[in-house]
Amino acid sequence: MYRQGLGDCFLMTFDTGKHILIDCGLLAGTPSGPAKIREVAQHVHDCTAGHIHALVVTHEHWDHVSGFTDAREIFESLTIGETWIAWTEDPSQDIVMERRKANAIRLTALANAVSRLGLSGNPDDVTRAGEISQTMNFLGGFDPSRILGAFSQKTDEAMSWATNEKRNPKYLSPGDMVKRDWLPGLCVRALGPPKDQKALKKMDGKIGTDMYGMAMNGEELGFASAVGVPLDQTSREWLPFDRSLQWNNEAKWLANFDSGFQEQYRKDRSRRVDTEWLNAASDLALQLDNAINNTSLVLAFEFGDGGDVLLFVGDAQIGNWLSWAEVSEDLLKRTIFYKVGHHGSHNATLKEHGLESMTNKKLVAAIPVDELFAKAKKPIPWMMPADKLYDTLQQRTKGRILRADREFPKGAARPKTLSATEWQQFTSSVEVDRLFIDFFCSPRK
Repeated sequence: MYRQGLGDCFLMTFDTGKHILIDCGLLAGTPSGPAKIREVAQHVHDCTAGHIHALVVTHEHWDHVSGFTDAREIFESLTIGETWIAWTEDPSQDIVMERRKANAIRLTALANAVSRLGLSGNPDDVTRAGEISQTMNFLGGFDPSRILGAFSQKTDEAMSWATNEKRNPKYLSPGDMVKRDWLPGLCVRALGPPKDQKALKKMDGKIGTDMYGMAMNGEELGFASAVGVPLDQTSREWLPFDRSLQWNNEAKWLANFDSGFQEQYRKDRSRRVDTEWLNAASDLALQLDNAINNTSLVLAFEFGDGGDVLLFVGDAQIGNWLSWAEVSEDLLKRTIFYKVGHHGSHNATLKEHGLESMTNKKLVAAIPVDELFAKAKKPIPWMMPADKLYDTLQQRTKGRILRADREFPKGAARPKTLSATEWQQFTSSVEVDRLFIDFFCSPRK
């Protein structure tokens, strides 16, 4: 687990000398972020002798993919055997292309809303603009040197590089099993994201909560249109109004008003949408962020038939977890290493049929988190890791939690929850470096 900050990058090295890299990113706005991620990428290159047998990209968030842009020249020098990605990124599926198009409209609408809020002159509106910008940091392209920031398509560019045909992309669906001759005895099971659209919409634990769909709803499109997002003919088919009532040609309908109104309208366009309505952009930003998390590729690395399991969930939200948790009860019981979702956020680890099912006595949890950076966010701190989740992780692991922002167990006293033998076994399986934390799943040679 690399320690670059609030971002995911895990390098798996096997006794056979083969390597799997899972994500490589860092949250936008991190001080010296590009330099940090380049250092990580160079270390990956050096450790693997320039050859990654499989690259896993869990989902299209900047804190998981920024390395493919900010350290592009290093990744270009790597030989990548194949790339494993979720089915939700497969461009051959119409539903995927529809989702991408809808998300592009959402992103443009949010950028326009941030600009409008910042120009309102109201301090509360400027604060809200900052909140939205913070959320959108996960999508990348945010420029912290500007007051309100700016959005770009950098995340799309990073994903396009990772999924390029020359990197041999494999789009995985729930139930797929990956077995390779270069990793004998290992079975990689794809658990999520689900094909069920209702499950993809489910972002939290409340029954019946639908926060996102594959197509945009009328309210979102009305909002997008109102803040100046141009909609093509296909997009307009999603609008809630009859075609005859849609104002497709501004000049044409504006001609129905007197010249005084026309002049005022064109002169003061910032008042076309009331700022109170623009505040709804906060909900839209959160929905978009969570929805992308919920498309995370979830992989269980199973050693042998009925052997130990390493669980990597990306940033999967509750709907993703629920879609596979019950049928994977046995896998969870055999999990000895759990990569905690979304830096320890409260809604990225399922309780029942999730963490409570991880009963293996050897369980170790790894959290790629920078708590001080997350909780210093203004005006609203990010609770990473969430207190209740962290307490439960402590109980389940008996204190064996590896955190990117701490050097534990280096120099630490034995937790009372661990016996002397357990503590010795744990400490001998962990190596803490300035740049990374190594966890050895089997006895070190």
